[in-house]
Amino acid sequence: MERKIIVFICLIFSLGQIFGQSSHLLLVSQGDGAEVSKPGEEKVALAKASFLPNDEEIAVLSKSGLETMMAGATFRFGENTAFRLSDESIILDSGSMMIQSRKIQNTVKIKSQNLSTTLSGAGTCLLEVEKSGGFKIVGVLGRFKMKCDSKDSSSAELMPGGLIALKSGDSGFSKSTNINLSKLIETSYLLSGFPNSSTFQNSLASIARQQSNAIGSSTISDNDENGISVNFDNPAKDAEDSEDDRASSIVSEDEGYVIPEDDPLSELLGRAPRKFGETLAVPLSAEASKELELLSSQNNQAPAANKQGEQGPRPFPSRLLRKSKVQK
Repeated sequence: MERKIIVFICLIFSLGQIFGQSSHLLLVSQGDGAEVSKPGEEKVALAKASFLPNDEEIAVLSKSGLETMMAGATFRFGENTAFRLSDESIILDSGSMMIQSRKIQNTVKIKSQNLSTTLSGAGTCLLEVEKSGGFKIVGVLGRFKMKCDSKDSSSAELMPGGLIALKSGDSGFSKSTNINLSKLIETSYLLSGFPNSSTFQNSLASIARQQSNAIGSSTISDNDENGISVNFDNPAKDAEDSEDDRASSIVSEDEGYVIPEDDPLSELLGRAPRKFGETLAVPLSAEASKELELLSSQNNQAPAANKQGEQGPRPFPSRLLRKSKVQK
């Protein structure tokens, strides 16, 4: 029975490719969903549980979102996002998307009007197209390797909490900047606006807590050196959060760990380090002192009791025999 189900799923995917459909299966359509448009034809709304078409303009409407699935990966597209699908890549004309890869061997190629980049690895990241045609990519979970598909073929590594920009031209990837993940997860529609599994939700809470413990003492700045900002906002949160609060999503450039002023070995041990063989004078509490006095008094009384019960050393048998012969 299981083999029949697997064969049936593979058949559906293969038929989708034959009839010009992509391997992206539409799972969730929020709000008004999205529309598909062909040159010279009317726009058609996407139906749930259907495969997205290839080489056709797909536009996500305002205050809406899509979640699609393909083998080993899940994708989310935010509001006002326009994209096209092909057999080799995702052409993102405008808007933002989320990539969740469950296999380290997965490779996703994202294109815009001016750029093309390839992401490989396992984890979760957010990607947004700028007006200039460049990309802003934020790592949330896992680890991705990114490669710029241009003449220089520059590459970068994306870690959780890292923001890397890929601008149009030959400038390549920018230096990684740390992002406040707690703020991003709370305000991002792509992360919090869709129904999440308990496992994914726990992973988001865990990575945000780890980053908060690591860079909790770092200074939060409104803008970074490259002028990069994050705009994966949740429409439901826009009315609640002010612009000043959103600006706090950028953290000053930091490697994620602040070296403490104390000795690192003291921080690791939780106490001052000691040399091997060094005697340590530790003050005793009142209860420990009473127990020590009681033990010492018992030890002093024990030898006296032994002396009272002792009858002296026992003589050898040969000496007893000699004494008996002398008496005779």
